[in-house]
Formats: sequence, C-alpha cells, structure tokens
Amino acid sequence: MQKVIFPGSFDPVTNGHLNVIDRATKLFDNVEVVISVNPQKQYLFSVEERFDMMEKLTAHYDNVHISVWDKLIVDFAKKIDTFLIIRGVRSITDFTYEFELSLMNHGLDNRIETLYLPTDSKYSLLKSSAIKELAYFGGNISKMVPPLVEADGGNVEIPVSANVEYTVTVPEAVDWIHVVSTKGMVDSKITLTVD
Repeated sequence: MQKVIFPGSFDPVTNGHLNVIDRATKLFDNVEVVISVNPQKQYLFSVEERFDMMEKLTAHYDNVHISVWDKLIVDFAKKIDTFLIIRGVRSITDFTYEFELSLMNHGLDNRIETLYLPTDSKYSLLKSSAIKELAYFGGNISKMVPPLVEADGGNVEIPVSANVEYTVTVPEAVDWIHVVSTKGMVDSKITLTVD
C-alpha cells in the first residue's frame, strides 16, 4: 500500500491545498495530511481550528487522514513508516525552497523522498500569507479559500502582556477580536478603534 505525507501549516487552508490533496488521493492509497505546529510562528488559526477545518474539508475522502505534529517531519515519517512527502509547487521560487527542504529532510533520513506536484494553474497565485493579509484588510478571499475558511477569515488574534497599554486599529471587516494573554492582563488597557 503506497502512502504519502502532505505536511504544511495550512494557515489558512487554501483551494490550492485542497487541489493537491484531491490529486494525491488519486495517486496514492493513503494521504496523511500533517498540520505542523511551530512555536516560533504566529498563526491566524489555532491548531484546533486548522485540524477541524481540514477534517471537515477532507471528510468525503476515504483515504485521507489528518494529524498534528510539532516536531520534525522526518520523525513523523518514521513514526508512521512512510517516507514519501508530497509538496505542491507554484513557481520556481517555491521549487527552490522546497528543493532545499527536501535535501535537508533526505540528509536527516536518507529514506525520505519528496515528490513535487505542480499547482493547478488556477491556484498558482494562492499564498497563505497573502490571503491572511488580504482577509485582514477586508479583501475578497472567496475564490482562494473554501467557504468554511472564509467564514473565519476575518478574525484577528492579539497577544497581550500585563501592565501594557494597547491601541489597536482594525478594519471594519473584522468580525471579532480574540485577546490572548499568557501572563495575565493585570493593569492592561486595550483600546479598539474601527478603521
């Protein structure tokens, strides 16, 4: 049985990601979608939200499984005994980055191989970071992400610390703001203005 790993942050899940998953389901017996967690990165969606969205968006496939991983992808590959990674590439820039990443993964475990799947041309301009920025400023992202993702795309999360004053200006399109504090909000003041 041929299995493949499709890792990524999926923040947000895009139509391009779903296109790669759909095509992979036709090429492989099992597709393991791995949602990466990197504590060095700030995400728009929590890992729980990304997992939930991906699970709902791929529920109609019998051969797709969703996992969350916060370590090296080569360690995940060893854990599930699958050493083929699939990556969607939109451009030469993507390929250069993915090629270097595949060399590093292969250097960590020479059983790891990476297969590059060129993006369907209608999704070639979809980049998660650009979509997040567009959503933040109230732009139309309906052709870039599934409706499930678009429904949550206007949310803004602001990390705060104690004893600090914050003034945040948000675009009118933002539906809600979630204030996150890991150190407590003692004597903190948050002022929100709508642009």
